[in-house]
Amino acid sequence: NCYIKLGTVLFEQGKIEEAELATRKAIEINPNIIESYKVLGFILRSLGKTQEAIISIRKFVDIYPNDIRSNILLGYLLKDCGKSKEALDCWEEAYKNNPNSEAISFELGQHYYLKSKYESAIKFLDKNNSNRCQSLHLGCLLALDREDDFHKKYQDINDQNICNPEIGSIIDHAN
Repeated sequence: NCYIKLGTVLFEQGKIEEAELATRKAIEINPNIIESYKVLGFILRSLGKTQEAIISIRKFVDIYPNDIRSNILLGYLLKDCGKSKEALDCWEEAYKNNPNSEAISFELGQHYYLKSKYESAIKFLDKNNSNRCQSLHLGCLLALDREDDFHKKYQDINDQNICNPEIGSIIDHAN
């Protein structure tokens, strides 16, 4: 449907209201094209229409539960509405379907880190070797005061030549 493509292009150009109209037209013409609900969800979030965005993204996620980006957005939308438990359930379900996804591992790790549940965070971060996950893992070890594990993890990170501001900050704090 050309209206979905038009909505996407308008959204990318920052013409959010026009993007919403085009995408709604796509749904009106053919409500069975599920991709249009995903596009509309992202547009509605940009417009601050959180409740409508949740409805739209859920329609997409119900059909395509393995779409990481949509699951992450749905979690954020739920969190924005004060539904942290539902957001967490959404992300954990996405993790079950995609345990190797860096994005969902990081979201879950960050969620637990911000709740000071460092051991839970490590469970998600430990299995992913991305720079972001490794940095946050190191931060969890510091917060837990697990000195030996911290030094070992830092050595692993150093051996991989991972260098970013987060690691610098964690090392500075550790010193």
